[in-house]
Amino acid sequence: DIYQVLAFRRLDAKSWKLRLFKPFEPLGINYELLNISAYHKAIFVAAVVSILQCVGITVILFSATHSYFNEENKKNQACHWTLPDWNNSWHFKLLAFLWCVVITLKVSIDIKKFKANGF
Repeated sequence: DIYQVLAFRRLDAKSWKLRLFKPFEPLGINYELLNISAYHKAIFVAAVVSILQCVGITVILFSATHSYFNEENKKNQACHWTLPDWNNSWHFKLLAFLWCVVITLKVSIDIKKFKANGF
């Protein structure tokens, strides 16, 4: 979970360091850019994730409420997902599973980077 990574980054002193780098030095341009710290990157990712979660929950609640109070749907209250419908949407399930695996691996890699320091 990104919030756990953010909590780890908050307590890790190395994650707070800002760095300057010169990306155009091979071209002969002596211009420095600020590379934000890992903690600030985690804050940005956590903010984006929380906004997406809020928007996603709002869309789900709106669609569920709209379908519940829609007069046309009151006639058809049965579930229309039959076995062929589930079999035809297997690729969406596979993509959702793979996305969860990517997120889990990324978080586990981030957590393993930290030394055990007792918190």
